[in-house]
Amino acid sequence: MRFLARLVILALLSALGHLLLLWLWNPHEAVPPPRQLVITSPASAEEITLLFGGDTALTDAATPTLLRNGYEYPLAPTLQLLREAHLSVVNMEAPVATQDTPFPLYKRWVYRMEPAGLEALKWAGVDLVSLANNHLMDHGVPGLRATLDHLARENMASVGGGLSGAAARRGVVVTVGDTRIGLLSYMEDSFMHSLYMRSFAWG
Repeated sequence: MRFLARLVILALLSALGHLLLLWLWNPHEAVPPPRQLVITSPASAEEITLLFGGDTALTDAATPTLLRNGYEYPLAPTLQLLREAHLSVVNMEAPVATQDTPFPLYKRWVYRMEPAGLEALKWAGVDLVSLANNHLMDHGVPGLRATLDHLARENMASVGGGLSGAAARRGVVVTVGDTRIGLLSYMEDSFMHSLYMRSFAWG
């Protein structure tokens, strides 16, 4: 029983230390006004369609199939849904880069998507990608920088990631017809993500 009590106390102290460290190293930071994105497709004032997709990464075990059939192949079954929605958003679960600069410590899954994957997402009708996830930093700052460069090249909007805390926390306001939609993107905190992997944008 004493061992269990000590374990609980240790866990509580670790959690408090974690929160204190985050508070000390993550001060409040001024965030710029949200980016503005205007969707030019016609939209009825009465009804618009928003589509949100979960973890999306054209890479890893799918790579042989993608190389054989094209990066558009897995998106074909949902193509009509993606293109007909006035706003289509997916969580892009991998950095976009042509070079490997993998995380230097142990990490079970390390992803990287070729630029062709991002091109396919745009082709399919994805308007905006969320970057706040546990794989954005799989290739460190070089991978993040490459991702942002490729997104800019494709003229695709993103939310939830950036080269500074302010940039990562900056929202997006999407205007569809007469409707404005505000989007923010965050990832759940954990010791692994905030300290070990540095997936969070600290101040």
